[in-house]
This record gives sequence, C-alpha cells and structure tokens, in this order.
Amino acid sequence: MGISDEEWGRLQKAIDWPIPDQEITHLNQSTSPVHSTFSIVGLKESYKVGEKISVAITARDHNKNLKRYGGDFFKAKLFNAELKVCYMIIYIFLNTFFSIKNKYSVSLALIVDLLAQYYILCLHLKALKMYLPTDISFVHYTCSFPFFLKASVYGEVVDHRNGTYSVALLLPWEGQAQVPVRLEHSSEVVQILKKYRESSFPRSHYNGYFEGPGLNKTRVHEVVECNLKWGADGSWMKGDCCCEYKDIRTETVWQCERPKELSCDKLVHHSYGRLESPLHLFEQQLFTKKVTYQMICNNRQSTMEKCRSGMTTPVPAGFYLNDVWKSFVCNTRQFSPAQMGNCLKNKIVYLMGDSTTRQWFEFLERNVPGKCIKRMDLHPPTAGGPLMAVELKYNIIIHWRPHGVPLRFSKMPITDLHYISNDIDEIAGGPHAVVVFTFFAHLVFHPITFYVYEVAKIRQSVVALLSRAPETTIIIKSGNTEVHLHLTSNFSQHGTGEVLVNKWGKSNLHCLFEKVTQIFCCTFESNALLY
Repeated sequence: MGISDEEWGRLQKAIDWPIPDQEITHLNQSTSPVHSTFSIVGLKESYKVGEKISVAITARDHNKNLKRYGGDFFKAKLFNAELKVCYMIIYIFLNTFFSIKNKYSVSLALIVDLLAQYYILCLHLKALKMYLPTDISFVHYTCSFPFFLKASVYGEVVDHRNGTYSVALLLPWEGQAQVPVRLEHSSEVVQILKKYRESSFPRSHYNGYFEGPGLNKTRVHEVVECNLKWGADGSWMKGDCCCEYKDIRTETVWQCERPKELSCDKLVHHSYGRLESPLHLFEQQLFTKKVTYQMICNNRQSTMEKCRSGMTTPVPAGFYLNDVWKSFVCNTRQFSPAQMGNCLKNKIVYLMGDSTTRQWFEFLERNVPGKCIKRMDLHPPTAGGPLMAVELKYNIIIHWRPHGVPLRFSKMPITDLHYISNDIDEIAGGPHAVVVFTFFAHLVFHPITFYVYEVAKIRQSVVALLSRAPETTIIIKSGNTEVHLHLTSNFSQHGTGEVLVNKWGKSNLHCLFEKVTQIFCCTFESNALLY
C-alpha cells in the first residue's frame, strides 16, 4: 500500500476501538443516552483560570444496567454562551435615548419605561442563549456588540473499557462555563461502522456519462453506474461487466458499467449517484435519532513562539474566546484584508480536495484587500471546478480543484477530476508555491485500506516535492468533526515537514453547531499555518 508493515501496524493500533464482550440481539442492550449520566468530580463554586475540572461519565443500557465494556463514542466540551446583559442594556439605553431625544421632546420616564421593556426582552434572549433567531434586527445588534463571550474548549474522553469514561477540561478563560456531554454513537453502533468500513460493500455509487456520435449525425448519451475497484473482492460487479480506467501513476482503477451502444473511451462526465445502505433492520434501529447524537444528563496566558511546522499538537490544541481561535501551542494571529494581501503577495496557492477547501477559495475571494481579486471564468459546472482567481496588485494566483474519484459531486467533466498525488507531481514548487489539500470526506464509503493506499501516494508526492523544492509550503487540512484520524496519522508518522491544520479539533469544540463553515486565516510565513 506504499507504507511499511510497521506503519500499518501503528495505524491499526491508532484506530483500535474496544468491542462489546457479547453479541447483542436487542436494542435495550445498547447504550442509552437517557440513562447514561455524567458528573463533575469535586465540583467547586469557583475556579481559577488554568485549572482543570474532571468529568466522569457512566454508560448504562436502556434497562438502566451499567455497561461492562467500553467503546462508546462520547464528546465533551466546556463553553460559555452567556449574554452580557449589562453591556447590552447600556448599549440599548444610549441608542434609545439619543435617537428619541433628537426627534421628539420625551421625558426621561418614558425612556426608562422603554429601557425596562428592553431589559425584559434581554432576559428572554439570555434564556435562549445560543438558540437565538438570526432574522431579528435586535439580535443583530446583540451579536455585533460584544454581548457573547463565545468561549469554548473540548476535552479528550478517556475510555476505561468498563463502561466508565473520564474527561479533563481546561479552564482557559475568565467567566461562566457549562459542560455538555453527548453520546455520538453507542459502542454497538461503532462496531457496525467498523464492520462496514472494512468491507467492500459499495455504499456509495457514482454516475458515468458517455457521449459519442450516433447514426445520421445524432449524438448518443448513456448514463451508467461507476465505482472503485479495490480489495480482494475487486469489482462491485462480477463478470465482463465493466470498462476499466487505470491511472498509470497511482494505479488506481475506476470502473463503469459497459455502455450498450458506446465504447469505453467515450466517458466524458462524472457525478455522484445513489447511496446504498447495507444495514439490516436491527442495525437500522441502533442508528435511529433517539439513541444517537443525543445529549446525556448531568447527576493561561503566556508568551508563545510564532506558529511553525513541526510543533506538537496536544489535545485539546486550543480554545475559542470571543469566537476567535486561541492556540495552546503557538502565538496565533488574526489577519486584516491588507495583511492577507501582504501575506499572499507573489504567491501561487494550489487548493485541492473537497468543498471545504473550496470554501477557503471563496473566503479569500471575498476578503483579499479591496475586493480586487477576480475569478477567471473557466466555465466550470455550478458546484464543481476547477476554479482560478488572480489579483494583479499583489500578484496572487489561487487555484482550486476537486480531488479524483471517488467523489460525491454533482455532474461534471471526469477529465477535471485529478488525483491529488498526480497534481502535486506536476508542481515545480519553490518559495512562491503554497499547496493546500484535504482528503477524507468522500472516502468514508470505501475500505480503510484504499484510503491508506491513496494517502501513501500523496505522501510520496509531498516528499518528492519538498525534496526538489524544500521552500515550498505544504498545508494539510484535516477532516472536520466527523472525519479526521488516518490522514493525520499517515503524515505525522513520516515527518515530511508539512503543516497540519487541525479542523477536527476546531470544529469539535466550537460553541455553535458542529457543521460549521470553514474560515480560512492565512499565515504562510515560514511554511507555517495556524494550529
């Protein structure tokens, strides 16, 4: 697979997960989010900044019995979404007083009465906390002024493999805090996910679009199913069923059902297709919303060096304060549009991967200073690519391209889907080149061995690029909350000199909903990016 047996062994160990000590046959035997609980050990009325609080989690099944084994997937975080009422009242009072006083001759008593009404509304909003509607103009003012602390940090859950878990949460800010704990998946569901992750069952299908000349100067169009050929089982269809497309360099084989009229060389476009669930009835019950993704009940400031490559990332790697990421590892910076322009000056940025790196492209497109960056019309499909933008004043060029198949995008030319390793091989590199890629979300439907194989190919290309042009900046964006581990493990074990942007940690601990839009903050200095 392009990696040594020792590396494969370390990867297997890294993704090892406790398994149930018995086969369950009924939903009631699985972990219950209703009966599982957590508590804060030695809870005090107040804490000092920099202290840690300990959280103990106890898993129970639907019959309230203690679980005897581990393997449940819990998440725990510490956050503050309190409304700063005093600031809001002062702000509203001043705005109300001066706006009304300038237009009308109004007594102070009336203004105080209006202020009281605002205060009542404020208390209602405070009770709602982060579930505020965004379409109320009043809420717009509360969000534009520093009424929310917007602080959060998450903790690593330690599985004691006996049905109990513990979490240590750091207290890095001053103010109030809350601890929510959520059961993402029971240990029983985790084992189902593991079973299908290691199988070659084709959960995700894709469409191949063939076009070619027909009779009487007509055009023939055929749409067939396509998929990856991988593993001992090989094709997802048997017999002489398919056209095969083997990439010469990566040796990845893509298959499409053989068209009825056209030849195999007439494949023109690619898109996502149907999803196929392998779950039988009992497994489907374990995935229902009432037992997954549910909350369970409750019974430092220092001088740091600038962020650079090669720094060790702890768990957690940082926290949010006023909705701004603060790293425990290095001195993070926030960039104004002008600073972004200077940072990217004379740079060619190659963004590769999925929609999350496309969001980085779009962020830069909106925020590079003066809105002078212009997207070139490459006539891509609506949600596809490739994309390109240039900025003449600062001499900035930004590219984005989706990675190769398998990819769940809408219909687009298959010739525009390149394997990341192949694209990296085509880059000369140098101090002006910045390569950013992510590779995970669209691979979760396929065996882990295929993912490791593809990542190993990318790693070989990265090593080769840094060998011929060591001043090239390589940035790896990890997956978001649901996707992460194997990409980071494969590169960190090799020590290739690239920089990892840990979006798993960032999206996991954010105080808002976890499927957050990516926010790109550039700092390409000295081959480093924010941790």
